[in-house]
Amino acid sequence: MSTNTPVYALPGTMCDERLWDSLETTFDVKHISIPSKNNIDDIVDDIVALIPSEPIYLMGFSLGGYLASALCSAYPARIKKLCVIANSPASLPEFEIKQRRQLLNIIEKYGYSGIPKSKIASMLHTSNKDNQQLHKIISDMDNSFGATALIQQLKATSERQDLVTVLTNITTPIYFIHGEEDNLVNTNILRQLTQSRPSIKQSIAKNSGHMLPLENPKFLSQELNKWFT
Repeated sequence: MSTNTPVYALPGTMCDERLWDSLETTFDVKHISIPSKNNIDDIVDDIVALIPSEPIYLMGFSLGGYLASALCSAYPARIKKLCVIANSPASLPEFEIKQRRQLLNIIEKYGYSGIPKSKIASMLHTSNKDNQQLHKIISDMDNSFGATALIQQLKATSERQDLVTVLTNITTPIYFIHGEEDNLVNTNILRQLTQSRPSIKQSIAKNSGHMLPLENPKFLSQELNKWFT
């Protein structure tokens, strides 16, 4: 059961509204698709144009988490509370940028036939790596976008600014949540943020890798319901 309170939700790379389907929230999830723009600033400006003018509740997963942090950094007065799921608001590590370049080269040479099973498994907790239901949801979301969307998202979002200083200096309450086996989150950065001011907090979800909304929706729902009240 949900109230009429809206929480705007930004998904991750090659994810759609199915990302939130397993959540049991006491609020209305308002999914926002990631705009097709050439850089982070333009994407954020497009999102700002889509949301109400009054301050909102905002959450984002993975890439959506970074975009939500960037939006909050640029327009702090527009956000009442922010929840960042499975993301640390900083520049991508060099190894991930290198992986993205390699993937783009492969797609350019050979095309794109969908996300590999090995990639899906790498984003899941050890206990979930062979979970075919999770594999199917992730694969289905990926297939619904295709190569053009993947290329656009990778090119537009690989160059990211470190937002730690800005987020430290604003007053918006922020909640970072990630899985215990999420190798894409920089826990040192999250520790630095949580120590910077009391209105930034962090939780770690057990039995979850990177795909927290799908792997442990019960825990995430409980935390979101408490946060957005």
